[in-house]
Amino acid sequence: DLLREAAGEGAPGEEARMDALLLLGGIPEAAEAVLAAAGDGAWRIRQAACDLLWDDPSEGATRALVAALGHPKRSVRESAFLGLEHRLGRPLVPLLLAEWDRDREHPGRNLILWLLGRSADPDAWRARAIAALTDADPEVRLYAADALGRAPGADAVAALREAARAGVDGVRWAALRSLQRSDPSAAAGLLREAQAASGAGPWVRSLAEAPPR
Repeated sequence: DLLREAAGEGAPGEEARMDALLLLGGIPEAAEAVLAAAGDGAWRIRQAACDLLWDDPSEGATRALVAALGHPKRSVRESAFLGLEHRLGRPLVPLLLAEWDRDREHPGRNLILWLLGRSADPDAWRARAIAALTDADPEVRLYAADALGRAPGADAVAALREAARAGVDGVRWAALRSLQRSDPSAAAGLLREAQAASGAGPWVRSLAEAPPR
């Protein structure tokens, strides 16, 4: 507890906080305290905290990183995401789904969707990604559309077709990109529609004019 307090952002002295953090890095039960330091105002401490967690293969560190996807500080969420990105080969899906279900307004919904979209077992998360296509946050809708391109299934294709026809330009673009992977003929038809539609935004127009290989 003393080390946790000494490593906290409110503790005086950057060097003292760094020393306490490095000591905490060797204690498996202190993963959450180490992750909290990833939101420190000093960039050296943020980097050291991330390095400690990324190098820690323990389940405790993995759980701490998943929990931090819901941290109120964006910098902490992004640090946790980068750490989890290197653990995609591990059984992350149940932990990510539990974190998703914990809060319908979870601040890391977009990051969870990105990780799920690059994890195994799409049957476990496809329904959540489809539901996320109607999320109030367009960034979440974009990440959901991207994830569904890696979750083959008739329901995913149908949801992507709908998302590709109307709405925010970036979401339509992501849906069309995903359809190019899962249903190329549908994507080609929708792109032709986009070329003829005066309401298509720049992202969709650029995709229609120069489809990726």
